[in-house]
Amino acid sequence: MHIGQYEAVGPTPTSTSGSHFYDEQPGLELDSRADQSGLQHHDMYAGDTAKQISPDEHQGASGLQIAAATGIAEKKGGGGYFSDRELYDSSGLEATPPAGGVVNSDFDRAGSFGATDTPAATKANRSRRRLWIILGAIAFVVVVVGAAVGGVLGSRAARPPRSNTPNGGQVGANSSNSTTPLKTIRPGSRLAVTGWRDGSSGEWYIRLFYQGPDQLLRYSNVSSMETGWNKNSTLLDEMEYKAKPNTSLAAATSVEDAKAGEWKLFYFDDSSTIRQQIFPTGVKDTGKSGDLNSFPQEAAPGSRLGAYWPFVLSQDVGGKLRWTRYWGPKNWVSNTDIDITASPGSGLVVIPAAAKYKDAGGLVYRRGDGKPYNYLADRMGNNTGFAWASGDIANNLNGLTIPPDSPLAAFSVARSSQSNDSDAYVNTYILYADTKGAVNMIWQNDQSGWQGPKQYAAFDGADDGTDITCLTPAAWDGSGVEVSSSYDTSRCYFQAGGAGQVREVQFDGTDWKDLGYLPIE
Repeated sequence: MHIGQYEAVGPTPTSTSGSHFYDEQPGLELDSRADQSGLQHHDMYAGDTAKQISPDEHQGASGLQIAAATGIAEKKGGGGYFSDRELYDSSGLEATPPAGGVVNSDFDRAGSFGATDTPAATKANRSRRRLWIILGAIAFVVVVVGAAVGGVLGSRAARPPRSNTPNGGQVGANSSNSTTPLKTIRPGSRLAVTGWRDGSSGEWYIRLFYQGPDQLLRYSNVSSMETGWNKNSTLLDEMEYKAKPNTSLAAATSVEDAKAGEWKLFYFDDSSTIRQQIFPTGVKDTGKSGDLNSFPQEAAPGSRLGAYWPFVLSQDVGGKLRWTRYWGPKNWVSNTDIDITASPGSGLVVIPAAAKYKDAGGLVYRRGDGKPYNYLADRMGNNTGFAWASGDIANNLNGLTIPPDSPLAAFSVARSSQSNDSDAYVNTYILYADTKGAVNMIWQNDQSGWQGPKQYAAFDGADDGTDITCLTPAAWDGSGVEVSSSYDTSRCYFQAGGAGQVREVQFDGTDWKDLGYLPIE
């Protein structure tokens, strides 16, 4: 087995007693272990990546469009949606001749000429009568066709459009059935969510990042002290490095103590270099450039990002994963020789694999053989004392594979029944899209190993190619902040409804609840 070597992209990590304070995370406690490499793993499927076709960055999960419980909106050319399938053709309408209409144009209904008409007059009368009959028939057809078309159009105008959401679409306070393109988020945008919880009050704060049709990045906020998400998104139009079109996004939050959190956003610029925007307290809402920008890390074009502070996960050309870690101001360390290979363009997830989170950073990715895989990075593959010790996904769920362009999302919740354990086990939940586009969940919430997959109605109507992102509030053992055992922030976000609207769903430990759409215009 090969232990990856770290490449310092800043000063060598040091610890000065009583004086180690950080600009980005003042309370971050350094790991005092002599060997900080933290990664020891050989992926026997590395060679399989040659069989994978690198997905286009613009495309998400194939076919991720799920029929609603109440009906199916049929997609038409040009990306529009009709409320029903019927096509009406007026050429098929047939008019019935009016009462008294002529059966034979040469005779009246008695079958003979009029008694008082001369032959010449009779002939003229027949011509005039035939003309009037023809005009009357034409007028009747026009009336019938007009009534039919008017009825169709009127019924369409009066009928509400079909929804892709369960129960007719009105689920949650912010639900909307509109398929009008939105102004501040583009369909197919990557999504990234992060948040933190006040350790003393229990209040929580969430921020969701996304990209607009103009390719500029934005975010929306919500907290437990507010009645709902803010209606006006914050535009990030002053960043030092502009985001590339259709960039991958990742977000994280640092916690210096139980009462403060600082948001971090990671994205790609036009050269597929990882860039960072941070949002310190007291700085304007648009934030400022992060110090990772001084130590650029280039990733494979079309690849994705994952993050959970203080880790950022990326993928090099060839599929190898890069584990970049923050150690202090202007001090990032990057493992440039990790012997872990994911399929090209694999979804990447970073989550805590223990409630007491300091050296239990976990990652989830898609292997070269198509199987999802979880790996505990900080313990060099030794999962002893952790929930993941009961086995990895690929072995527990031996027949499970996922599409190469499937999104991946995951979150962790402390396992309260074993909170007295030295490392405190966590329950882990992972979402992905199958080959039919349906959103599935696999999970581990006891010592029996990984379970699933299972589908839930809250994800019905997800847009074709949507990204998925899930929240685990920030934790750091050095600051005394552990992963919570509460499910009130176990939330995921994806686009649904056909116009790129973002739906919020919440897991309660057993089932998912649809909270409706965010008020993103």
